[in-house]
Amino acid sequence: MHDVSLDPEEEELLKSVENGEWQPVAQVQEAISRYQQYAVEAAGGQQEVTITLPQKDLNLLKAKAREAGVSTETLIIRLVHGFVSS
Repeated sequence: MHDVSLDPEEEELLKSVENGEWQPVAQVQEAISRYQQYAVEAAGGQQEVTITLPQKDLNLLKAKAREAGVSTETLIIRLVHGFVSS
C-alpha cells in the first residue's frame, strides 16, 4: 500500500473504524431517505397533507416501496415531486 499522510481528524476516524466502533446500516437507502426527510423538515420546507386511497392502491404503493427499500411515505413524496417537477 501507499503511505498516505492523514491529518489528526482522519487518523482518529481511521482508528475508530479499525477498533470496530462503526456498525453497518441494514437498509442504507432507507436510512438516507429518512435523514434527507429530516433535513427537509428541519429547513421548514414541508407541509402535511392527508389523502384517502383505495386499499388496493395503498397495498401496491407499499409493495413498490419495499422493492425500492424506502418507506411508503418517501415513495409517495418522490412520486409527487417527480410529477410536479416534470
